[in-house]
Amino acid sequence: MNWLAMIYRIVITAIFSLIGLVSLSACTTTMQVIKPTPAEVYQQVNIGDTIKVYTQNHTIITFDFVEVTPQAIVGARERIPFTEIIKIEKPETQSWCEISFFQKFLCKT
Repeated sequence: MNWLAMIYRIVITAIFSLIGLVSLSACTTTMQVIKPTPAEVYQQVNIGDTIKVYTQNHTIITFDFVEVTPQAIVGARERIPFTEIIKIEKPETQSWCEISFFQKFLCKT
């Protein structure tokens, strides 16, 4: 086999491997931090969203959001007063198309 054909085969294999890796990792999850206030929760969280609540006694509670009251955040089996909450997180899934660097190369805009 001549050298040119071998280099061509290596380049083609590398390109298809890169395309495969990008397509396998098409999404990423980040955590949106929400201030523990009724107004912020009302604006940022929808009924049914999964949220993670960090309390002052170092407990982390993950549950599906049901409602917010002026005093507490409520799930199906949870009611956590805002006075006990340090931080609230909501997972967000992003596709590579939502990340500006990859938009230029991988996505139709």
